[in-house]
Amino acid sequence: MAKHQKPNKKKNELPTQPSSWDKIKALFKLSRESDEVKSFETAKKSKEKELSLENKLPKLKEKRRKEMQRRLISLLLLFSFAILVVVYFITPLSKVGRITVIGTNEVTDQAVIDASQIRSGDSLWETFFSQKREKL
Repeated sequence: MAKHQKPNKKKNELPTQPSSWDKIKALFKLSRESDEVKSFETAKKSKEKELSLENKLPKLKEKRRKEMQRRLISLLLLFSFAILVVVYFITPLSKVGRITVIGTNEVTDQAVIDASQIRSGDSLWETFFSQKREKL
């Protein structure tokens, strides 16, 4: 069987002219490198502009900081209030604990409690708003 023989290349042989494909690849590589250099330079210039803007306008920086601080405080107050409301409704503070009747001589205290339909453990707000509906 005959082996496939590769053509012998001489070590001292000069390379032939580059093909058109090699030229296109080289141009593309050069254009990419120049684009990267340009983008680096523009980024560097924009950073310099930002720093110089802050240096020129220190009042602007202070105004932005105060505005952000005001927004933060208002959001914290809003969320704190919401959390307090939720905690209030979870705790026994918002529930009826003890029912006492004062000022009745003719009717027993238990009869008044039964007529009011208020039970220990009911929500104070439900009791308050149902009382207004019954008066109407």
